[in-house]
Amino acid sequence: MLCITIDHLKIRGHLLSGRMNLAVPFGRIHLLRGPNGCGKSLLLDTTCGVISLPGINVAISGRRLRCTTAFNRWRAGIRRMFQTPMLPPMVDVVDVLARANQDGNPGTSWVHQVEEFLDACGVRNGSAIGALSFGQRRAVDLVYSLASGTCHLLDEPFAGMRSQAVPFAVALIQSAAARGGSVLVVDHAAESRPDLFDACHDWISSTTVDEFADGRETGAILPCFDIAHRSHNNTTRWVIKHLSIGEKLVASELEILLPPSTVIVCEGGNGTGKSTLLRTLAGVPHPWPGVSEVRHSNMEAGTVLLSPQPPKLIDDISGADNLGFMLGRFGKYPRSLLTDAHQMLRCLGFDVRRLRRQAEVLSGGESAIVALVGAVLSPCPILLLDEPFESFAPAVVPTALRLLERILATGKAVVIVTHDPATIDAVEPASLVTLSSLRPATGRVIGTVWRPRLTPPAAVEGRALRT
Repeated sequence: MLCITIDHLKIRGHLLSGRMNLAVPFGRIHLLRGPNGCGKSLLLDTTCGVISLPGINVAISGRRLRCTTAFNRWRAGIRRMFQTPMLPPMVDVVDVLARANQDGNPGTSWVHQVEEFLDACGVRNGSAIGALSFGQRRAVDLVYSLASGTCHLLDEPFAGMRSQAVPFAVALIQSAAARGGSVLVVDHAAESRPDLFDACHDWISSTTVDEFADGRETGAILPCFDIAHRSHNNTTRWVIKHLSIGEKLVASELEILLPPSTVIVCEGGNGTGKSTLLRTLAGVPHPWPGVSEVRHSNMEAGTVLLSPQPPKLIDDISGADNLGFMLGRFGKYPRSLLTDAHQMLRCLGFDVRRLRRQAEVLSGGESAIVALVGAVLSPCPILLLDEPFESFAPAVVPTALRLLERILATGKAVVIVTHDPATIDAVEPASLVTLSSLRPATGRVIGTVWRPRLTPPAAVEGRALRT
């Protein structure tokens, strides 16, 4: 049994929780959920030894782990899957799997499940980790985290994964538990797979904690924003004659027309080139040298903002400084624009006082909220958003959808990369770019009005952690 006892969870003087006890028996899968920024990922980091903080005790089978280094926690059987892929980019997938199977030796049934899962994600054994998409790298991380050890800490294991691959990922997690492992999962989309978890724990913050992300303002009516002067009236046009990743042809003779106030959605399986296409539209360099492109566009310099997956903030400056860089060139912007940003942040459940903190202490979900608000209020009339809502708590998503709809009405235009079926269904077929590993995208795609469903997700029955 994995037992985590929390006297207090504090980082840089900020108290995130009071006393809590969490026990995950061997052979069980437990869910830990809570609002963005409450400290879930920080708790997993401390449990696996990546971060050393006082006030947190970890025990396995009744034996307290006194050494807090990540190496010793690994030797004790603790495995951690992070929100950001951690495996070295130059290592081949086949080498990662060989090492994982060597360490854990889980048997032929496990190997067969792994092959089915990676095939569903489009991962080939001969590929280098750095050549894979974000979702594919996380898929390999998931396999590596589950292949050995006795205690598995999985942080948003399904993020970046296409829905068709999720059942295979669920089977892997269940197999790890069936082998006698304790599995603790942080998952914002848990309401879509309630049968996976044997118990659900809700994070309860200490009463002395600054009030933030508690959901009281989440879903509030968004105010009107007068930002039409930062838009333009031209239709942006891209012609992609050729786009390939290695030997794989992603797009050929593809024309994309994006008028103001419209949206285009790009969907496809893991590794089909969605993020690569978005970078091609933005005209920025590709991180992997195997990408070849020939494209033409009437896009003007300084009119487009690319928000990648996961959202990138500069770690060693404050959240406020990060927001300022997005709101205006060189951090110069009207005071009223900062007021708009603070209103949006509050509507998304974010306490604006947390902007004073360095970005590195913000959670993945908080960083995503700051990145989205900075993007929609930026001077750029064209937004390219890669899975913008993936790290959001479920209660925040309807408000985020309303926010983006409101911004589109001001004249901005958006291209969204997503796996979310509800987002895909919100546009006409003529505004959908579908990428496939079997054939390249081609033809003409024209932006349309976006009409998302704003129904909030159903709640999951849960058992609260005791403070």
